[in-house]
Order: sequence, then C-alpha cells, then structure tokens
Amino acid sequence: MTLSTATPIVKPVDGLCNLSCSYCYTSKIKNSKKCMPAETLKKVIDYFCRDQNDIEFIWHGGEPLLAGLNFYQKIVKFQYKWTQEGKK
Repeated sequence: MTLSTATPIVKPVDGLCNLSCSYCYTSKIKNSKKCMPAETLKKVIDYFCRDQNDIEFIWHGGEPLLAGLNFYQKIVKFQYKWTQEGKK
C-alpha cells in the first residue's frame, strides 16, 4: 500500500543549540549534546522511504549547521539510494 506524501520531522541534534530562544520548546533541555548517529539516520530514512513514493523530510531542532556538513552529506547519500528506486 502506498500512502500520500509523508513528512517526518526529525530532530538530528539534541541539546547542542546554545541560543536558548524563548519560543523554542527545547531551549531548556540541555541534558545531552549529541548528534544522531549515522546508523540511526539511515534507519530513519529507510523506514519512511520504504513504503512511500513521496517523502519530504524536515530536519528540525536548533541551528541546522550544528549537525555539520558531513551529517547532511550522509543524508543526501542515504536518500539518493531511494531516488534511484523512483522515490521523490
């Protein structure tokens, strides 16, 4: 069964942002300073892409650059596999 567009909202960094914006629900959560491991990242992407034809990921939580360029290069690599299988 193929569903309509999936839009997972994924928080790749946890507690790394130091801006403490008053509107941010995670501004008070500073208990961890981790970035999502590559293995978990791949599993998240595979999970949502497996049964969807159209996927729009939102990488949320803090300044996007906190995860680093290498993190987003991995995302492109993991998602590219699915575009080769006809996923958007």
